[in-house]
Amino acid sequence: MKKVKRSTIKCLKKCGNSISEIARLTGHTRKTVRRVLQEPTDKEYQRSNMTSIVDKHYKEDIKRWIREDIPVKRMCEKAREDEDHPYEGSTSNFYDRVRKIRKEVENEEDAVVRFETLPGEQLQVDWGEANIDYDEDEEKTEYFFTARMKYSRYTYVEVRDNMKLETLINCILHAFEDLGGVPWSLSFDNMKTVVTGIDEEDDPVWNETFFKFATELGFHPIACEPDQPNQKGSVENLVKYVKNNFLAGRIFSDREDMEKRLEDWLVKVNEERECQATERIPAELLEEREAEELQPLNATSGDYGLLRYLTVTREGTVHYQTNEYSVPVELIGKTVETRIHPDRVRIYHEGKKVADHPRSSGRKERVREPEHYEPTFEKKPRAQVMLYREKLLSLNHGISDYVEKVIRKNVANQRPHVVGMYDLLEEHGQEKLAELCNRCADRNLYGIDYLEAYLEDDNPEDENSTNQQELTLTGLPDQGEVDRDMSAYERLAKGGGS
Repeated sequence: MKKVKRSTIKCLKKCGNSISEIARLTGHTRKTVRRVLQEPTDKEYQRSNMTSIVDKHYKEDIKRWIREDIPVKRMCEKAREDEDHPYEGSTSNFYDRVRKIRKEVENEEDAVVRFETLPGEQLQVDWGEANIDYDEDEEKTEYFFTARMKYSRYTYVEVRDNMKLETLINCILHAFEDLGGVPWSLSFDNMKTVVTGIDEEDDPVWNETFFKFATELGFHPIACEPDQPNQKGSVENLVKYVKNNFLAGRIFSDREDMEKRLEDWLVKVNEERECQATERIPAELLEEREAEELQPLNATSGDYGLLRYLTVTREGTVHYQTNEYSVPVELIGKTVETRIHPDRVRIYHEGKKVADHPRSSGRKERVREPEHYEPTFEKKPRAQVMLYREKLLSLNHGISDYVEKVIRKNVANQRPHVVGMYDLLEEHGQEKLAELCNRCADRNLYGIDYLEAYLEDDNPEDENSTNQQELTLTGLPDQGEVDRDMSAYERLAKGGGS
């Protein structure tokens, strides 16, 4: 019992209250009141032997947990889960002992100058790595992007399958979106995608693409000094916190299961549980003190384009992640500004956009626009046919299947068909071309003449009409005759005669 309570009991007795009345007023039993009246007011009570139990079985573990920045609540849970010596004492006794062990740990280590930041001032960022043993699968390496506001301790974590620069920037933008704005600065543990080296004055040499991102988003990057472990301690501790408080002791069926449970865990960490350092719920502190200090977010993960300066090859393309994207041929040999978006690749030269391609998800693919090569078509007519063909074969809605069959049936003279179909695409659009291709394919009619005939027919015939009626309308040869002619050509080409 605290000294102030013992003093109150004695004061009530001096005022003439009976033991029963004092017990009622203070909420204690009459036995306790009698004992307190016989003891000195400033008597010091000894803790129960639970403290010695904590020391005996968990002290070294507690020291390690303290260095790993594990919350005391989780320490107590781990002690209760101990298979050999499960802790059965009170939570308050455990917390008191951890508090004293923490002081021992601090005295054992070198002096550390701790500092707090202003609201909205700093977001700490790091990567973590863990081998996850999913149910009935081999271990898989997963990477954890971790970010925490130093002031409010609001935490953001995301699971990814790589730690590339584009992935890092994408994750940072996700964190900004979750926070609702951009912090003044971001601190990093010298990750290679951010810092490429140290200059003669021991200042970090920033990755050019990353520094451009920092400039455009408006935050100041900070790199922890390699020989100052205390600077990066809190950044590294964030990774340890995720490993020891989220991953430890959990088994996941697959990546989707882990991501769902990570989302639930972040709700508890940010919105339900008080942070030990601040004794506040992080989400509340973020909203009350930090939200208004964050800078506006002028780009999102969906629209920001990663900057790359690329040189145009002799083939009139730029390379990114094994794929090629075309630009006008007059830019061959020049350096262009390339913006890599999640689903687009946009290319600029001297501030003017010169190409806008869908981004390829494959490898070693060519994404080209025939118009970029038009100046070469007069000297290279075959290049025109092959580029037009490549474009047509990349289309869906039945166009590519139709084009492939036309090419097979007209392999010796495909130019008029390919150029004609490309002209239809340019003039009437993909939807109309798809309609024409599907109508002709339904009737086993393959070739540019059939497509143009259907296009010119303003009053399409009854769907139940026969192929012969259609041929009367178009005045074109039967497809069977075309196929027979093609067969004769193939025999001739093989030396078999006519």
